[in-house]
Amino acid sequence: MPGENRIDAHRGFGAIVWLAFGFGSGGVALLLCILNATLLKPPSISRPGEVFSLVHAENNARAHSYPNYLDFRERARTFNLSLYRFVRFDVSFAPDSTQPVWGNAVSGNYFQLLGIKAAFGRMLSPQDDLESGAPPVAVLTYEAWQRYLSGTPDVVRRVITINGVEHTIIGVTGRDFSSIERLPQPEIFIPIASSKKLDPQAALLERRDSEQSFLLARLYPGVSQSRAEAEANAIANQIAARHSKNVSYGIRFVSPENARDLFLAPKHFLSPYSFLSLDLYAKRRSRRVQTAKPTAAVNLHPQPHPAEIQPVRAVSPVAGHGTAR
Repeated sequence: MPGENRIDAHRGFGAIVWLAFGFGSGGVALLLCILNATLLKPPSISRPGEVFSLVHAENNARAHSYPNYLDFRERARTFNLSLYRFVRFDVSFAPDSTQPVWGNAVSGNYFQLLGIKAAFGRMLSPQDDLESGAPPVAVLTYEAWQRYLSGTPDVVRRVITINGVEHTIIGVTGRDFSSIERLPQPEIFIPIASSKKLDPQAALLERRDSEQSFLLARLYPGVSQSRAEAEANAIANQIAARHSKNVSYGIRFVSPENARDLFLAPKHFLSPYSFLSLDLYAKRRSRRVQTAKPTAAVNLHPQPHPAEIQPVRAVSPVAGHGTAR
């Protein structure tokens, strides 16, 4: 079966981490070289020089709150904004078989902003991300299509179950698709609106002090990075002044590739939520899920990037502009 012999990215990463710690600082240097050469290859996006991650200037953190995203989306005039957040799904690709799969809940303009095309079917659109009545849909990566569905040609319009709710597969990404994040590498994408309906902790997503979303900006034609940054900071200050729980701070525009390098800094890379911990967690949870029967109970766990989880704090004055939630 296609994909059976593929080394799982999380398992391989865990092994590399153990080796790195075993060889000390030299091992860490070797680890970073391996990551840059393999897992952290540049994302396959259209006109990458126009796309930036929004990071906190004070500490290089990338997570932002959903309400701030909505505010920025309404006010920004120099850039278009998209959102994604990590979610650990329980997915049934076939009856009597449920397994944990890392995915992204994304704004409807996510693939359009990045310029990602579908190998089969279509990508998510703003119409899929409507708050009122849009049918549940999902997009698979090419590797996920091969691994979980054996590359079946009738993948489009196939129904799978995500956290007990049926979703229709509407498309598969191109074979060369390299997502913004590689560790963990998302394998399934659903609209942020439908993820909120599945999420028993959706109230946390609506809190301005709950930072669990990542923002991507694409500059409008003729706009410079410095001009967009200046507008982002101006809007951040406006939001901070309006909401007493927010504290004003700076925003930087960083290329997605460089933003991913930021979380490899020691304070993130050596944190208890590093991918070594994630790898062990995924193995334990996979064994539990594979021995259990599928259930209709909702068990969606919204998570920021595992290397960047931090306590809830009262500073998050940034959001964005886009065509969908």
